[in-house]
Amino acid sequence: NVYMSQVLDVGEDLFCAFRLRFARGPIKYVTANAKVLRDADGVVVRMIGICLDDTKRELAQVALKSAESLSQERLTQANLANTELSFQKYALDEHAIVSIANAKGEILYANDKFCDSSGYSRAELLGKNTRLVVSDAWSRRSLQEIRLALAEGRTWSGDMENVKQNGDIYWVSATVVPSMNEAGEMVSYIVIATDITAVKTAEAMLRRSQKMESVGELAGGLAHDFNNLLGIIIGNLDLMSA
Repeated sequence: NVYMSQVLDVGEDLFCAFRLRFARGPIKYVTANAKVLRDADGVVVRMIGICLDDTKRELAQVALKSAESLSQERLTQANLANTELSFQKYALDEHAIVSIANAKGEILYANDKFCDSSGYSRAELLGKNTRLVVSDAWSRRSLQEIRLALAEGRTWSGDMENVKQNGDIYWVSATVVPSMNEAGEMVSYIVIATDITAVKTAEAMLRRSQKMESVGELAGGLAHDFNNLLGIIIGNLDLMSA
């Protein structure tokens, strides 16, 4: 073969790796190293060499390559997942007011919309308690309800009355989702909210309009009754005058 020709004709040392197939049993990977000995006239008189069973090392290399390939595949999948998560986070941040707080209620993350809605900078919000932006009147009624739901690992949803840094009131429709550890304890929670101040304002205007309409109807009814009563009184006076 080619290897033997290189050894016998050219005089190179033999070094090669090959596989041995057996009728029964696994394939063996073998590494061979040989050298030709010649006499004074250059005639080949002997070849000496060794063969090494390299099966374990070869199989280890195959396993390593397989592990590297799997690792690369998982890394690619992780990168795709991170890209998808980044896109989802971007989409969420573009639409909603988002904040994350620890179990004590201290703000760990606040997106741009949270800062815009509250009037606080991110530096002013981080580390502060979420009660900073919740109106006193609303917090007295509902914060305990939220705390209980989160402690039990339940999601809470509802409308929240918040207060801006300048004192203005704004309303949000919020969903609060707890993150629990293996012991079933809440370690943090995320708040995803949408500003509904315009809706609340419209509802208040509608209620005032309905109230004014009711007052008008009541006043009309009273005026009608008064006119009837006045008519009776005048009639009686006419009778007395006659």
